[in-house]
Amino acid sequence: MAFTWDAESQETRPHRGVDPVSAWLIRQGAPVAGPGGAASDTPRHAGIIDLEPSNGAVGETIVVLDTKGRARTALSEDQVNAALDGLNANRSSAARVDISDPRIFLLPLHPRSMGQQADGTVDRVVNAPSDIEPWLSPGLPPRAIVGIIDHAINIFHHRFQFEAGAESRVAYAWMQGGVFQEAEDGLDPVPFGREWTRDEIGEALRLEGDQDALLRALDADFTTPGFHPLALRTAHGTHVLDLAAGMEPDRESGRDLPIIAVNLPPEVARDPTGSVLGLFFVQGFDYILKRARSIMADVGTQIPVYVNFSFGLSGGMRRGRHFLERAIRRSIARHQARVAADFSQTNVKVFLPAGNRNLAQGHVVSTGSATLETIWQIQPGDTSANHADIRIEIETPSGTPTLRLRLALTPPGTDTPVEAELDRAGQAHILRQDGGDLGRAFLRSEGRSRDVMLFNLSIALGPSDPGLSGRPALPPGGWGLKITLLDTAPIRMDAWILRDDTPPGYQDTGRQSYFVDPEYKKWDRAGQRVVEDPDGADQGLLRAGSLNALATSAVPTVVGGVFGHTASGLATNAPKAVPYSATPLAPQSTTRETIDLSAPAERSPLRLGVLAAGTRSGSRVALNGSSVAAPQALRVAVDASDTLPGVLDPTLEDQGSARVGERVTLGTVENQIIDAPRA
Repeated sequence: MAFTWDAESQETRPHRGVDPVSAWLIRQGAPVAGPGGAASDTPRHAGIIDLEPSNGAVGETIVVLDTKGRARTALSEDQVNAALDGLNANRSSAARVDISDPRIFLLPLHPRSMGQQADGTVDRVVNAPSDIEPWLSPGLPPRAIVGIIDHAINIFHHRFQFEAGAESRVAYAWMQGGVFQEAEDGLDPVPFGREWTRDEIGEALRLEGDQDALLRALDADFTTPGFHPLALRTAHGTHVLDLAAGMEPDRESGRDLPIIAVNLPPEVARDPTGSVLGLFFVQGFDYILKRARSIMADVGTQIPVYVNFSFGLSGGMRRGRHFLERAIRRSIARHQARVAADFSQTNVKVFLPAGNRNLAQGHVVSTGSATLETIWQIQPGDTSANHADIRIEIETPSGTPTLRLRLALTPPGTDTPVEAELDRAGQAHILRQDGGDLGRAFLRSEGRSRDVMLFNLSIALGPSDPGLSGRPALPPGGWGLKITLLDTAPIRMDAWILRDDTPPGYQDTGRQSYFVDPEYKKWDRAGQRVVEDPDGADQGLLRAGSLNALATSAVPTVVGGVFGHTASGLATNAPKAVPYSATPLAPQSTTRETIDLSAPAERSPLRLGVLAAGTRSGSRVALNGSSVAAPQALRVAVDASDTLPGVLDPTLEDQGSARVGERVTLGTVENQIIDAPRA
């Protein structure tokens, strides 16, 4: 029953660029990165993102697919390097790319989304979505373009139509998990899945009046394997898009507000850690901007683009250094340069939710000490793996520092820690009990920010209930976690637990792990939930730092969640943040975490959720969270041309302004200037 840390062997170690969550799942033999790492009929491919392209002209996302659709690959150093060599060989010498620090992600795509061959295999190398012919506009130049990246988007919903349903306002839609359709000219518009154009959507609306037939065309078809979120009553992406840009078909204002939608595959939304999100998001964001330029080319002028992404991540690097934040900045810069070459400068605004993890007990801080110590509580009956990221900041005015640390895990019910020493970036250790793998630790260098060197220690612990997989079960309970730097005093260390509870609708039963600290107060003397940290708290288990990991740079507009009010009540009542809406870190010289404004995430403490479109035309449902606040803020910005009338300067009573921001938009309140559904 002894626990040990063993150095990961070269033979079983994935490529250094593989996402740590995916690396753990590869070790477990999972063919797709899902919460439990359970076997699936969905094959695995590999995607590579070049974060620092040597030539900006060819800085597109790169996808490298394995040659056998159902073959398991270890994604070893040699395999990835061979794939990169093959990719470079297929490019012209002028466009040759040297990827020195690739980030590699599993792609849970079915062969039908990849264009499988007759023998069921997939053997092709593809790149980013291609440019297409200019869009033919239905009228005057649009006042704005609304983009959305989400899952379960019903592009046939009546709230996204005009002229009584005869035409669609969705100019382009990329259904990333759809059935691949190869172009006759060989220039595929998208590398996987299917693209729908406005004309194709309009034709389907006219020919297929039956909603069931339309939804089956979007893969809500139970005759095919897999999970079908559009077969449910509530669809996250449909609801969010309605709040951002939905309106009745007879509204003339719909003509000049086209929509570009990217629908993520179900398996991507299924994984709450975000480990398989990277490539799908980066390609989807590039797709929106490319198709936006197609519309601009048709109308002959620049058009502002507003993009909503109502997803939140808890792990990964922050301070604007998360790989998705870096990809957003690069894509926007490239888009603006290309638009400016033909027209004038254009605006791209990205709206992100603050996140819903204020009460998740997922962030521990250590400052001024070489040790970070806490309790990591693993729940029983958890079919999902549990992951934590520890960010280590070291002051280094010059040179390349070395980092040597000791990681100690103390199993529940024991007083004896299991220790491992890591002394270089790229090193990994495996936690074992009686020869079975229970966890993995991996140290990565994340580069320099000013005079600060950043390292990330990723820890994975297996499920406490592995089911019938035959893998060993991790003992549930409180695991002591202690990280000690042996040679260097850090500026600070932060530990974040990645989200691992399963989103609604999926069959997995992941249960969220959390940190435990006896000094952390959950309830006050009146029995009310404590939602703010004590004044001056900067150590231990904190609510501060629960902000969406994608929202820590100056680029996105970050939207928190508040309780809604009646129109008359807003004049007298102070806007109040919902308890779960995230808290950013306190301002520091090395961080930028800010909530810019807030919008309703709940109608009231008793009337939960915000009403908007259900899956099917004519239906409305309530969803809550900062995910529904973000699109409301986007809509106000579009309709108000960024002047944002109808906002309040919060006069806060018992809520810290950091969780509300400087302004509160009225969102879905009645008699507002926007056309959001009324509560």
